[in-house]
Amino acid sequence: MSRNDETNWPDSETIRMRIVNSLVVVLWCWFGAMLAVADEPEPGQVAMPARGICAHRGASDTHPENTIKAFREAIRLGAQMIEFDVALSRDGQLVLMHDSTVDRTTNGKGPVSQLTLAELKKLDAGTFKAKHFGGEQVPTLDEALAMMPENIWLNVHLKEVPGQAEKLAEQVTGRIVAHRRLHQAFLACGARAAAAARRADARIKICNMERQANSRKYVDETIANKNTFIQLLGGETVDPAHTRLLKQHRVRINYCCANEAGKVARLFEAGVEFPLVDRVREMVAVAEQQGVARLLPVYRSRLKHKGLKTPLATLLEQRALGKGAANQGVALGKTHNFSSNARTICRFDKNWKLIEQKTIRIEGVNHFGAIDYHDGFLWAGLLHGPEGNKYDKTLDRGKVAKIRASDLSVVRTWDITKDLTWIDPVCFDGTHLWVGDLRDLGIHRYRFEGDRIVRDGTFRYPGGMHFSQGVRIAGGKLYSIHTFGSMDGLFEFNLPATLDKTVQQPTRVWEIAETRMHLEGFDFVPGHPDQIWHSQGGQVDRYRLDGFKDLAVTSPQRSLFPVVLRQEPGTRVRVTDLGAVADGKTDCLAAIHKAIARAAAAGGGTVVFPAAKQPYLVSGTIRVEASGVTLSGPDATIKLADGAANGTKGERTTASQVHVVLVSGKPGKPVEDVEIRGLTVDANIYHQKDYYNPRAIVIEHGHRVKVRNVTILRPFVGLDIGAGSSDCEARGCVIEDWLEDGFDASGDADKGSGAITTNIRFIDCHARNAPKSTGNAWEIEDGVRHIRVVNCSVTNVPRGNAFGLRNHWKDGPVDISRDIQLRGVRIEKVGGKYGIYSHSAPRDRFPRNRVLDVSLYDVRCPAPVMLAGPLGSVRVVGGHYG
Repeated sequence: MSRNDETNWPDSETIRMRIVNSLVVVLWCWFGAMLAVADEPEPGQVAMPARGICAHRGASDTHPENTIKAFREAIRLGAQMIEFDVALSRDGQLVLMHDSTVDRTTNGKGPVSQLTLAELKKLDAGTFKAKHFGGEQVPTLDEALAMMPENIWLNVHLKEVPGQAEKLAEQVTGRIVAHRRLHQAFLACGARAAAAARRADARIKICNMERQANSRKYVDETIANKNTFIQLLGGETVDPAHTRLLKQHRVRINYCCANEAGKVARLFEAGVEFPLVDRVREMVAVAEQQGVARLLPVYRSRLKHKGLKTPLATLLEQRALGKGAANQGVALGKTHNFSSNARTICRFDKNWKLIEQKTIRIEGVNHFGAIDYHDGFLWAGLLHGPEGNKYDKTLDRGKVAKIRASDLSVVRTWDITKDLTWIDPVCFDGTHLWVGDLRDLGIHRYRFEGDRIVRDGTFRYPGGMHFSQGVRIAGGKLYSIHTFGSMDGLFEFNLPATLDKTVQQPTRVWEIAETRMHLEGFDFVPGHPDQIWHSQGGQVDRYRLDGFKDLAVTSPQRSLFPVVLRQEPGTRVRVTDLGAVADGKTDCLAAIHKAIARAAAAGGGTVVFPAAKQPYLVSGTIRVEASGVTLSGPDATIKLADGAANGTKGERTTASQVHVVLVSGKPGKPVEDVEIRGLTVDANIYHQKDYYNPRAIVIEHGHRVKVRNVTILRPFVGLDIGAGSSDCEARGCVIEDWLEDGFDASGDADKGSGAITTNIRFIDCHARNAPKSTGNAWEIEDGVRHIRVVNCSVTNVPRGNAFGLRNHWKDGPVDISRDIQLRGVRIEKVGGKYGIYSHSAPRDRFPRNRVLDVSLYDVRCPAPVMLAGPLGSVRVVGGHYG
């Protein structure tokens, strides 16, 4: 993802910003001088391979073709080029698919050009290869470009269809430029597409695919057209005279396709530089015999921030851990390596062979964060996380432990609950103890006074970095690794002489790849101050960091509770086996509740709605009040019966209202690990008398609830992630024809319960076609924390607004909404008063009611925008506004 410099507004209660129709002018007047421009890497900074193996659609022999997993495997195996295919979806999105239809490589059917991105994202693009790849999605071009190293060739094959070639070429070129991949990406396409691409940007590289062959005529035409690449096709080998001629004209030579060792060797000997292969592992070995070394992937951060340098990071090794794991972080001693997991510490030899894994119990806490090693001891931070999938906030604790490295015995603990309760990375520099906190978004420094530790300052970093996953002090500088924010990577900071409220700006950032999971903890390698080991669960990755000279160092970690469900239990219950009939007439509510009860009784399971042309009709609310239950129904619809929501207008409690699906726990006892996926939910609002009902899906007091690839039709409110919910995610969802709000993240501040809603993500979700709505496509309100809306869109809402970020004008125990980020959001055809608006209640009447830390990253909103104070802070980074 392309990121620009972020500029922070002062935290002042007097700020009042109103931007209507002229936001672009205001932004450029106030911030223009500080926004950095994304340019291409300077020539010579990254050496591109001269020869090697091109992974045809990724490692397609062993992994599902044209998927992120196939690309990661090709990178791991050392391929020098990756080829993938790009096509246009029905709604004009760039997706990766070789065939003209999805029939062969997914569980769907039909032409790619007739399916929207949302529909494509619902498909399983992995199971056709093997069951364990189930759930792998069709990637977008943006997703593919974002994860690629800097030094691997990207062979971007355009899947041209009549009348679309130029459009496809222009759009793909635009994304390559936006991702700053011009130095490594080239378009494999015909002449018309090539001309369109060059009109879009003359710097784009072209591989000639016009009249593709293995002939002198094809060679001559490629040279005459001044193409950068050629892709010879067919035959057991090629004419060396052709390859010599091509090299004289500086044309790079691909060949499609070869999977036999002897043939690949002959192609190299004849002058071919990049044979396209499916069997990547075997053919990389052949290339090594020809003197071609496996590629070590090199990464560079895409962040562009004033004064921030982005040196290269080279992934030297991915080491699988045969036994043990490194889920939270790593710490490296002189004779042993260590890792932390939720409840265990592992001790390894220096080759990462497990010696001991020990469960460590400390009263009042149950979850390790990152650890650090110093002079024979490990230092660890612990908190009290969920027990038995149940989280009790009253048990929040924060403790630091000193552990003897030789036998993993606890020597001493310190309780710092009065300061911090949700601690994560810990580092001891020999003098001070540094403790990161997930709630506070700072790194707290403690000094020792006898047997006590006393906090004596907090290191503050930019809010866009979110929380620290791991921290080290080395050479008078602080190093911190971050993810889940708008600024990800391993950052270097100068350490100030005193720690006050000043936000420190990073000086350098290294891109660290997510080879298996989100970024975790790290540690510098003793004796190699320019290298780190990085924890990735079942493996550890070793990097070389450019720009280092001298260091003396130490520890690690990531987010403790990401939005990830446990592995789905084996119990599967079909609602049709218990009496449900998908005919649009039969009331299926009782049968569905029986199926949910059966899954719950088994300790969790999947309630299956078999595919049907007619809906499963329900006369009331489907209630999910047990953990571990999944509702699954690709190509199935649940519809609320006519009049089912009548007569509840007088009461406004969740229990009294009629919705379609209600996922509900209780205060202090949330329902956990629930998933709703693949269903269409029709709330049938226009056949209900109560205007306030029905809501399609409501989540209250839910923890780690996912709503994936769900389509919602005709609701009052579509998806309401409400009071007391945490770590929930909506991904790939579409809402159409809502009456009030489409998506909603809401605390309970206006009702006085004190229940907040935190860590909620909307990813690749779309609200569209709501002709009657006068509300908001997204409403984010009333005591929410850490809300992310990523790559989402609002389209065709002629009377309503796109985003409302606000609190009701009341005073309650939880009146602060904070850390709300819109990233990569697209807004079109919105006719309400505002495209985006945000406001706090009047300070003189409601002194505690505030909206803080609103951030807009690369947002496109042609409708008016109003951001009114007193706002704690506003960040606007890139984007276009009207």
